[in-house]
Amino acid sequence: MNSALIIMIKLGVLSLATIFFIACSNPKHDLLITNVNVIDVVTGEVLPSRTVAIDGDEITAIYTKTIKARKNTVLVDGTGKYLIPGLWDMHAHYHWYPRDNDLLLIPNGVLGVRDPWGDPQQAKRLRVENQKGMYHGVEIFTSGSLIDSAPSRWGSSEAETEEQARALVNCQIDQGVDFVKPYSGLTKEVYLALMDEANRRGVMAAGHVPTAVTLEEAVAAGHRIDDHLFGLETLFITTEQLDTVRQMREQRNWGESYGYIRNNKNTTIAQTRLEKLSGEDIWFCPTYVALFGVLKVFKEKMESDPRNEYVTIIEKFQGGSSEDIWLDSPLYGSTKPDSIQFVDDSLYVVEQEAYIKMLIESKAKILAGTDYIIPYIYAGFSLQEELQIFVRLGMTPFQALQTATINPAQFMKNNKIGEVKAGKLANLVLLNSNPLEDIYHVQDIYAIVLRGKHLDRDHLDGMLRKAKNLANAKHIHEWFAPRMEADGIESAIQIFLNNRESIDDEFPVRWNMLLSTGWKFFMEDKKAEAEAIAKLTTELYPDFVYAIEGAGAIYKYTKNKEMAKATYQRALEVYPCLNIIERWIKELDEPLAFGQKYKQKEPIYLAARIPCMYHSH
Repeated sequence: MNSALIIMIKLGVLSLATIFFIACSNPKHDLLITNVNVIDVVTGEVLPSRTVAIDGDEITAIYTKTIKARKNTVLVDGTGKYLIPGLWDMHAHYHWYPRDNDLLLIPNGVLGVRDPWGDPQQAKRLRVENQKGMYHGVEIFTSGSLIDSAPSRWGSSEAETEEQARALVNCQIDQGVDFVKPYSGLTKEVYLALMDEANRRGVMAAGHVPTAVTLEEAVAAGHRIDDHLFGLETLFITTEQLDTVRQMREQRNWGESYGYIRNNKNTTIAQTRLEKLSGEDIWFCPTYVALFGVLKVFKEKMESDPRNEYVTIIEKFQGGSSEDIWLDSPLYGSTKPDSIQFVDDSLYVVEQEAYIKMLIESKAKILAGTDYIIPYIYAGFSLQEELQIFVRLGMTPFQALQTATINPAQFMKNNKIGEVKAGKLANLVLLNSNPLEDIYHVQDIYAIVLRGKHLDRDHLDGMLRKAKNLANAKHIHEWFAPRMEADGIESAIQIFLNNRESIDDEFPVRWNMLLSTGWKFFMEDKKAEAEAIAKLTTELYPDFVYAIEGAGAIYKYTKNKEMAKATYQRALEVYPCLNIIERWIKELDEPLAFGQKYKQKEPIYLAARIPCMYHSH
């Protein structure tokens, strides 16, 4: 024992356990990844021939010497391989179908998500399941429902006054959100009140920069993430021109305002303004891949994409849609002829790429995100593609890797993630080749470590096979329809409840698939069957607000006013922050023909469940 160690012992610095650890040449660990090349995502160095030790869900040591595995230690040979931190998708609508999304996220190395339209109560449940080892799911950083003006574009929380904005911020914080998400339609006054209240409560606000404010105004208010680069266009024009744009937007002339900006862009002004923002805590999440599911110019390409074989039936009937929205995505809709729409789309792509290039050149803080569950955005796969696009637009592979590892950690101020380092969470991706040489190597995955659990290639391939099976599964309406016809509604429901697990193997049982079944019955003018499915949905998902309010909408359309009101009220009890439901309840009693005002003021219900980007170019 050396003299320094003796001194430390005398001073009482070391515990007996620590002394034993130092003295023992082969300490016991739960898992060892041996002789691996560790990628330092802070410096860009490759640290060769390391042995990474993991105990529980934490990296406990990184050795430069050979460590002999002890009995019961899981040993992973990392010879010739490269170890990086788990990737994060920083714009992922995860909570709708979390465990199904995991099937594609984890095999692609995406081990954490920022969900900008989440359910904090569900996130709590999922975290508990993950920590107890009941399931191996990704890490979650979540908001509640987005906060928009009224009527909201997607059936979200609504704030028309400063008081409503403050109340919603406090409601969401009390529900346990990690951040609040402002949306595009908020007025300037309401948005600033929202930001002020979030700052007062010490919770970050990150989301859309509303069209009523400039990016600089948003940053000054404390806005942390600029999702989709909305507001970046306001850096390109003069103060006088901004006044003109404000007038256009106040009159809701969105297309005219964007055309005006496009015709008056001054890149020099934008670069100067961006430089002034360089010291601010503002992060940019471009979600470039989201354009593939939104712009019609990409429609043919995406419909033939081979990754479609992994899209589960659960995603295809998003939110309870009665139709497979991947077959005919409503986001590709346009009133313009294709020849004109394709030109507009192409211009938009050029603009977005120029924005990203400018951000890269200015060394702005950038985060990788995808905005799935937009049709033709693929959980996990699209995050890999976003990194590849960043490199195409000017990043080095190292910089691109940072956007999904250390940058998310710094944005979230989470010192437990983002690096392969002792004391960090053991969420790791073991690659076959060096990602610093080619960003495509990030998708060449040998194994995953998720909270200390080793998932080998066979395990990952099994997850992908399960996703493919779900892609080829049958709609549960096919199970219910003949049985309700033959045996009656009550009997069919009881048979289902008695055999739910075995039924799920062929007909996936999910909240949205049940709602989809209810809507299919409604469209067949089978109101009793539709209501029976709505009731079943609320019984099986008694604490998931989106399942409950979806059932309420079915009752609304079947003109069962009493059940619609009761179901909506139940949804508010589960999640009081979704205040749009209060308006829906009031509208049940208005003299306008039942359900018509809903159709007039909201997007079609089935499309309204798609939490997509504000598409206003």
